Amino acid sequence: MGKGEWLSMKCWHCNKELIWGGDHDIEAENEDYDFVTNLSCPKCHSIVDVYHPSVKLLKEYKDYDKNKKKISRDYIKKKKKEE
Repeated sequence: MGKGEWLSMKCWHCNKELIWGGDHDIEAENEDYDFVTNLSCPKCHSIVDVYHPSVKLLKEYKDYDKNKKKISRDYIKKKKKEE
């Protein structure tokens, strides 16, 4: 996506383009997410809140994925030795 391009999101229920309502900083009350984006559907009046993960949570996911891969490699090595 180039600079200045807009990525639109469609409503899950009716496929109408959602309207951006605003971004709200929630760092003070939530350690896992730093802001939330509010979107709404002009057709069926559904609302969507999109939470952006904090740096802390992103690090936890990255560490989890790295550890999961290590466990998988170790498991595969162990199984090969058993064969």
